[in-house]
Amino acid sequence: TRPDIEAARAALAALRLPGDARLEAITSGHVNESWHVHVPGDEVLLQWLNHGVFPEADAVQDNVETVLDHLDGGMPRLAVPTLRRAVDGARRVRCESGLWRAFAWLPGRVVHAWPGDAALARAAGVALGAALHALGALPADRIRPVLARFHDLEARLDDLDEVRSGATAQRLADAAVLLARVDDEREARRKRAPLALPPRVLHGDPKFTNFLFPATGTGAVALVDWDTVMVGPLAWDLGDFLRSAACRGGEDDPGGARVDAELLCAGASGFLEGLAEPLASAERSALVAAPAHMAFMLAVRFLTDHLAGDRYFRVRRPRQNLDRASAQLALVDGFDAAEDVLRRLVEDTDSEE
Repeated sequence: TRPDIEAARAALAALRLPGDARLEAITSGHVNESWHVHVPGDEVLLQWLNHGVFPEADAVQDNVETVLDHLDGGMPRLAVPTLRRAVDGARRVRCESGLWRAFAWLPGRVVHAWPGDAALARAAGVALGAALHALGALPADRIRPVLARFHDLEARLDDLDEVRSGATAQRLADAAVLLARVDDEREARRKRAPLALPPRVLHGDPKFTNFLFPATGTGAVALVDWDTVMVGPLAWDLGDFLRSAACRGGEDDPGGARVDAELLCAGASGFLEGLAEPLASAERSALVAAPAHMAFMLAVRFLTDHLAGDRYFRVRRPRQNLDRASAQLALVDGFDAAEDVLRRLVEDTDSEE
């Protein structure tokens, strides 16, 4: 059950924020509930952590605090969000509705649904690469596992098969064409899944809408929404980033989603610049196939949620998850066709064998 505005006000009280604050709901996210809170002389982002998606909410918040503390300060290319403290000094509160936290509002920042130009794609890529470079010094055992097999294609396909067996006849019929394509490609996509070596601390969900840009075009880019921080191969983060940053068209626009080669090159080159690390040959090879792999896996997830009755991703109309799945599969085709372009970029990176 998602919390209402009264639950949000109860969380505000625990966070020592005025109960008469003005709240504006932020509806762009799929999972959590968020409000932009205006108080005299102050602004915060109030957020409820969805315990249906994150049953180990405190472990999720532990990871967020660990990562933000590690990244705080000394990174001119990356702005790091800060958490407000409650009455007891903690950076979270527990209410009847669940776990809440409040982030200091980053003023003068804007979100773009997708890059308007190559400069934005490159800036986001630099910020992501710089963040992952900095996280290279964070021991992986400091991160608590909270989303088992989140980017495991095998597990996602198993979920799809399980849900398919109990789906309604109508939902199965609506999804028939997409299911046929997934079934045709599943073995080939499994074989190209990136190996989890060398392990790195990752953001886990670096889609383009999780980057906040300075409205004036100057200053550091902020990377937000660290709830899915995890340990895994570099390819997961680059692939998911390019899946959204190199796309023209909406996430649920199956007829308009396409890969833009200019955005792809800008985002990937920015990422490699920000990462500033030599890469082993196996890691470089995994990066080339990563965008198509991540797009295919997200298509499977959208398709699974449609068959399950739209329980995970927020939907605003019937068949929206089907349209999302169709759009991702269109991107799979585009990324497959662009592999040579991405390979040239990655192979120009200094390697360590």
